[in-house]
Amino acid sequence: MRLQIFKALRLTLAILVSLYIAMLLGFKEAGWAITSVLIVSLGLIGEIRRKWWQRIAGHFWGCISGFFFIWTQGEQHYGVLIMLPFIVAVLSYLSFTQFLLKDFFKWGCVGFIIIVAASIDNPYIAFDVAIERFSCIVIGSTTAYLLFTLVPLDSEANIEQYYKSIIVLVSNLANIADEELLSTYVIFSLKQSAIKMLITVNYKSYIYEDKEYRMIANRLSSLEQIARHIYVLKYKKECTEKISEWINQCFDDIKINKKCRPYNSSNENVLVELLYKDLVKFQQGYTYDKLSQYRWRWQNRIFGVGADSPLFSAIIQFIGSFIALLLWQNGWPNGQSIFILTFVILLLCQYGERISPTIVLKGFILGTFYSFPLFILVFPYILTSGAFWIFIILLYLPLSYFYYGNYKSKFSNFTIFAAVIIVNTNSNNYIQSNGSFIDYINFFLSLIAVMLISCFLLSSLVIKNTDYRLNQQYSNWHNLAISLLTSSKPDIKNIAILERQLELIMSLYSKLDYTQKIKWKNKVSYIPLIMNKVRCERCYY
Repeated sequence: MRLQIFKALRLTLAILVSLYIAMLLGFKEAGWAITSVLIVSLGLIGEIRRKWWQRIAGHFWGCISGFFFIWTQGEQHYGVLIMLPFIVAVLSYLSFTQFLLKDFFKWGCVGFIIIVAASIDNPYIAFDVAIERFSCIVIGSTTAYLLFTLVPLDSEANIEQYYKSIIVLVSNLANIADEELLSTYVIFSLKQSAIKMLITVNYKSYIYEDKEYRMIANRLSSLEQIARHIYVLKYKKECTEKISEWINQCFDDIKINKKCRPYNSSNENVLVELLYKDLVKFQQGYTYDKLSQYRWRWQNRIFGVGADSPLFSAIIQFIGSFIALLLWQNGWPNGQSIFILTFVILLLCQYGERISPTIVLKGFILGTFYSFPLFILVFPYILTSGAFWIFIILLYLPLSYFYYGNYKSKFSNFTIFAAVIIVNTNSNNYIQSNGSFIDYINFFLSLIAVMLISCFLLSSLVIKNTDYRLNQQYSNWHNLAISLLTSSKPDIKNIAILERQLELIMSLYSKLDYTQKIKWKNKVSYIPLIMNKVRCERCYY
């Protein structure tokens, strides 16, 4: 609770500072600085750094290219409208396929689209819009980066506690009932994958700056093997009471930094020997072999959990942009906003594991109803600058608190994002207006159009059947595993890819309903055994 409050206060302060600077410089769309704070702020220091420079660099490229596009093609009004869906599709494809620079291309796309959409009816304002957009991006992103770097509240909570909980989970594997073995292993797979995502998002830029994080990174590979060895022992009914006690003692020794003792028994067990070696390697923490390096490199390079191809995702963007342009040209209120928001939402929803349209819809509904009474009943009656800043604090502090309340609730991000967009778009730089209510209703109508387009496309064109996706991933994993087992000299890169695919399979399996899990249980249960055989040539089967 206390940590959540501190995070909310830090985020609110970043919002206030960025908004104050943007308004002080006289920018009409000062709210762009706030959205930059929100986008950059969620994550650890390395992730924030990556978002910071890629958002700024991407917008620089996007704003410049958008300006030159309008400058050279702006007088061809209908020609530009015809070209836009094709340009959107190409830019989206680049964003979906360039993993290491995905934020650069993503925000480059957004910057380009915003400049073009804002100045398509009046090309002469393109330069001013580009300067204002880029300036607000720099203000908001830099404010968030500096403040979150100077006050790093996230590191210990997000890494250390999560890491310790995974060790406890592995230590309990030897003691659980057989019927709980697979479900516990799936939980372990999801947890260790999550902590890797936290660390590897910007691995090279900050992992070597903190010795503690580097140790965690190096130990994760050994911890995977330890969990797999214990799983195989339990699955093959070879985890005797004596072995279980020895495993418990080893983890007790690990807690107090005492060296693990080898298992003493007259009966030789290859798996136990391998388990002991990995326990020693885990305690040492400095082992960082070639496979581990590839694991970090390949951690997020698969397009997503059963996701469609980048080309198909680009086609979805083309269709969405085309429909939004039709509405714009036929006089739907805030047609430019429909085009921009449709593009942004479809772009955000197609990275990695697809976000459900329902989650997007819930977030925007909550954001809309949160901002409506504040914007209509409170904001028009603010008469002094002091009252204005108090209002801003009361508006964003609860949202900031909610923002950090539950990382598993994806629609929380859309809730605050929706509220910010709605308030900023209608605020006219926070200047009171007699037409506020009409402006709000018009923007609400445009949001309805955006949600209908986005949800329809994602629901009708994207395969949501988890069983189907799981079958695809399992087939790919199985074929690669067979090729590695029959190869005289397995490729380390392929083993790293196989490890990543295993995590994807476990993630998809966890999303199945009860009856589907029964159908897949035998196949999924045997996967760790095959993976252990690929990794450990000395294991007997």
